[in-house]
Amino acid sequence: KPKGTPRIYSWEDVSPFVRQTSISTRALAIICYKYIFCLHNILDLVIRYLVPNRAKILFVGINPHFGSYAKGVPFSNNKTFWYNLSKAGIIKEPVSLLKSDKELKRFYYTKFEKYGLGFTNLVDRPSRDVSQLIKGEEGKGVRRLCQIVKRKKPKIVCFIGRITYQKFTGANNFKFGFQKQKLFDSKVFVARFPIRGPSAIRIRELRKINRETGRYV
Repeated sequence: KPKGTPRIYSWEDVSPFVRQTSISTRALAIICYKYIFCLHNILDLVIRYLVPNRAKILFVGINPHFGSYAKGVPFSNNKTFWYNLSKAGIIKEPVSLLKSDKELKRFYYTKFEKYGLGFTNLVDRPSRDVSQLIKGEEGKGVRRLCQIVKRKKPKIVCFIGRITYQKFTGANNFKFGFQKQKLFDSKVFVARFPIRGPSAIRIRELRKINRETGRYV
């Protein structure tokens, strides 16, 4: 582990011990774990969400992977999302630069918003994958996103992955692409998750979103 990188404790770290203890001890352990995790978030919230006023595109993820959380940049554990943004022409930084953790972090915190782009998650807590999320855990993030969109007025809200949009709306009957229903005055796009599947399809989706932002004045 690189020096200075915060230790991210997950339920997997403590659950083997907890399962072997009494019910009362287990309850106490769960409470302590949740308290420690909340304190960790307060003292060291590693990923900062960036949402400029009237952004061209506000990207919405489900929650960070442990690796991305520790690096302080969304989708930095697997950088395909950033490579696709570059290949789609949404950002000008070359893929070769984005491969560097240091350069990607510098870009995210100094230039990302200047492109008229924003990012937030529905769930702040990191996990290995979405199967580890607790049912209803996204509730706070759903309310927060509604407040952000109402106040910041992005042109397009892009939900990254089908599960993200399902968690936000509770709906299952929808297709990838632009949705008929807006979120306040913002158009809504549901994009495929960047990591699994052919990049060419994801890049076409991003180009479609980018073309749509050019229709706004």
